[in-house]
Amino acid sequence: MLIAVVVLVLSLTLSKQLGNTGTIITISLLVVMFIGMLISNGFVKKKMSEANYESREEIEKHLGKGKFNQLLNQQKEYMDNYFDNLYPPLEDEENNKEEKVEVIDEKTEEIAEDTKVEETKVEDETEEVKEAEVQETLEEAKEEPVQEEAKVEEKTEEIKETEDKE
Repeated sequence: MLIAVVVLVLSLTLSKQLGNTGTIITISLLVVMFIGMLISNGFVKKKMSEANYESREEIEKHLGKGKFNQLLNQQKEYMDNYFDNLYPPLEDEENNKEEKVEVIDEKTEEIAEDTKVEETKVEDETEEVKEAEVQETLEEAKEEPVQEEAKVEEKTEEIKETEDKE
């Protein structure tokens, strides 16, 4: 807070004495101060996290793992009760929650049914495509001997013609 007051007084003084240059210097100082605060904030958070971890380990060693976990559970229950008593749920909210759960369950069932229907459609379409491919293959197989017979007949005629010419 003290730094902010000093920067404010400095900016006013510089702006009056130096004009636009003072404003640029003030903005530069604010940017440097902002970056410095970001760096120091990260440093402080890291140190706090380390201290928290060390103190937690020390308490766990002193109490033992079982008692420590029991203490954590008791603290959680206390906080839950405290906030439940501080902000008790309204009866309408409880009814709305139950209705929302029912609506969500119904929608989930509908989605599951839609998914099954879509899967069935995809399976049917896949079977139809496979059947169409099989039919095409059969038709091609039927046409091939006919085409081969025609080729054989053409070659036979060519041979006969060449023999007749000789």
